Amino acid sequence: MMPRIENEHGFSIVELMVALVILTVGLLSMAATTGYVATQVRAGDLRTERAAALQQVIENLKATPFSSLSSVDEASAVTVGDFQFWWTVNKNGFLADVEIYSKTARVIPGAQGHGALARDTFFFSIVMP
Repeated sequence: MMPRIENEHGFSIVELMVALVILTVGLLSMAATTGYVATQVRAGDLRTERAAALQQVIENLKATPFSSLSSVDEASAVTVGDFQFWWTVNKNGFLADVEIYSKTARVIPGAQGHGALARDTFFFSIVMP
């Protein structure tokens, strides 16, 4: 018979199994959230692209002479990047209230279902100089 060592150091097999289960759960959780994070990053990119395209449309409308401001319907929508914009103009004396509508101009792969491609409406006013 072998003599038993009284002061054994190290981990038991049970402790190793528990540590392995905890590590596995953590790694699987990280892997599961990777898809969600990628979707949110893409949604942020699309929101940024839409904001830049909207800014371009607004700048073009502000550069238009006040007397020439007119509404554009969805059939004649202006395409900027991946987005289409159309608007209504309501003139009231020296003020023109503009309501801009937007939607995507094409299907963007991997972008469905997170709201960045939903139709949207924006408001701003132009004052006659």
